[in-house]
Amino acid sequence: GLVRSGVDTLKHRDIISRLKSSDPGLNIGYIKLKLMIMIFKELNILSIEEIGYETYKFKIYYSTTKKSLDRSTLLRHLRSQLIRKG
Repeated sequence: GLVRSGVDTLKHRDIISRLKSSDPGLNIGYIKLKLMIMIFKELNILSIEEIGYETYKFKIYYSTTKKSLDRSTLLRHLRSQLIRKG
């Protein structure tokens, strides 16, 4: 996994390389990663603290209940922008 024991320190380029797909269309770049982190923070799925240049400390909040991404205000806003332009 990306985060060991719920807490880990990683650079964003390390995260991106670990999420690299064999299909270039599925790769996650810096902007997508930042949006994902913002949404996960909003839903209280993780906390993130910048502890150095491009170095972040992540903490995953484990839960016995599922969190719905549809509850994210940011994600709903992004989806509405895509629908308007689509």
